Amino acid sequence: MIKTSFCLSLCFCCLSIMAAEREIKVRETAFADMASAVDVFGQQAGIDFVNEKIMIDGIYEATVYLDNRQINDLDQLRRLTASKIDNIKIIISPNAEYGNDICAVVRITLLKITANMPRIVSFSAIYRFSK
Repeated sequence: MIKTSFCLSLCFCCLSIMAAEREIKVRETAFADMASAVDVFGQQAGIDFVNEKIMIDGIYEATVYLDNRQINDLDQLRRLTASKIDNIKIIISPNAEYGNDICAVVRITLLKITANMPRIVSFSAIYRFSK
């Protein structure tokens, strides 16, 4: 499910007069079955990886936040399994909360583990018997 909303804003670093927000629901969708966050991005129109940067619509370099922490190493996205993601928000021309020089923001929210949520436990062992 993708929700889109539009408002009027000015992004000084890009001189663009359009703000947009897209939300990509990952939890309980086919996106959750993908290998990584990068694979989820690969299925979205207008999102590309160029020189280890995320580009939105080919012109906006995105700043990435993972659970409200800015990340600069895109290898974290390659290692992040899609099944751990709740949703992804893509914001073009964000408000001043992110700084005046930010043209696009990608906010990844991870699933929160609650008491009622089933936990997957993995166990493996190697037994060697000798005489």
